[in-house]
Amino acid sequence: MEIMPNVFFWTIVNFFLLLVIMRIFAWKPILSIIEKREKKIQDSIDKTVEAQEEAEKKLEEHKELLEKGKKESVEIITQAKDKTNKLQKEMFKKAELEAKKLIENARNEITLEREKAIEEIKTKVADISVSIASKFIKESISPEEHRDFINKAIKEFGEKNIN
Repeated sequence: MEIMPNVFFWTIVNFFLLLVIMRIFAWKPILSIIEKREKKIQDSIDKTVEAQEEAEKKLEEHKELLEKGKKESVEIITQAKDKTNKLQKEMFKKAELEAKKLIENARNEITLEREKAIEEIKTKVADISVSIASKFIKESISPEEHRDFINKAIKEFGEKNIN
């Protein structure tokens, strides 16, 4: 293998000439295409990063809304329980007052009925006493006098028993 200087020279010239032609016609378009591709890839990466940041922001907002909703629901439930307890206490108080009123009214009615019964008994006793006394006395005293006499006796007897 022998090196021929003439061929070697033209090979080097051809090589450099090919480099210059490639640089003029191929290198710039290839670099331009590579730069465009690189820019497109970078834009895609930037958009992806922005979309991810936006998604994270939305996720955080949704979490905050969810927490706020939970707190509001707990607050609403607590308020409802408080209102229910308050209403229940008020209803018990009203029922207790009504029961006391009913008991008081019943006692008053019982007292009135007792007094009426006592008055009826007194009247019947007086009538019976008058009829018995009139049988014994046989009309020596008028029935009205007997009744007055008996009523007076019953009053005195009632006052002695009350005191």
